[in-house]
Amino acid sequence: MLKNQRILLVLLLLPAITLSAVNTTAVNEALPVDSDDFVRLSIYMERQGSLDYLLAETSDMNKADRRAFVINHLKDLAAESQAQVMSFLQQRRAEGLVKDMHIIWLVNSIALQAKPQVIKELKENFPEIGHIHIEQSVPTEQLMDDNGSTRNMIPLSSSVTDEISWGVQNINAPAVWAMGYQGQGVIVANLDTGTNYNHPDLQDHIWVNEDEIPNNGIDDDNNGYVDDWRR
Repeated sequence: MLKNQRILLVLLLLPAITLSAVNTTAVNEALPVDSDDFVRLSIYMERQGSLDYLLAETSDMNKADRRAFVINHLKDLAAESQAQVMSFLQQRRAEGLVKDMHIIWLVNSIALQAKPQVIKELKENFPEIGHIHIEQSVPTEQLMDDNGSTRNMIPLSSSVTDEISWGVQNINAPAVWAMGYQGQGVIVANLDTGTNYNHPDLQDHIWVNEDEIPNNGIDDDNNGYVDDWRR
């Protein structure tokens, strides 16, 4: 079940990434001014997996074979299309100009930290790169600026509609739901600075530890945590 869900997600999420030629102006504006510090970035290659191709090639396969085919295809695509870029980055890493480099074959990208001069070389010399994303640092206070509703678990306004948000639409989640995959039997852990479990999209789906009595100050299920009835 889980394997099939992962494959469906791979197949459906592929077209959610729209790439174009590297925007030189945007990259330049995102680079730190008068600084030679390492910059966190992600490189997305122009070539991406084709949903139509994968669906056609795997239509008659069983779950295990379909999963293996998709993974192998995406890994091969990443290895082939990233070859020249990786050779360059490995050379720059040996020179101390690149670090923390990771290939993310699922979306044919490379996550890394690099000096500004390396980023400029990338955007100027590698036409196979579709997009360079510079990670911007955002203060935690700004990320949590929701008038305290998340931090204080304040229920949101009842005027919230059932409209599916653009981000959920963009990853083709409704198409997965239509196939009958709606998270049945799956528990998802969320590690964050705070989650508003009173949010309309979450309040009816929060996992509850039935072996723990809420707020009695006792570790009822003997797992080493007191009152962990909802986490």
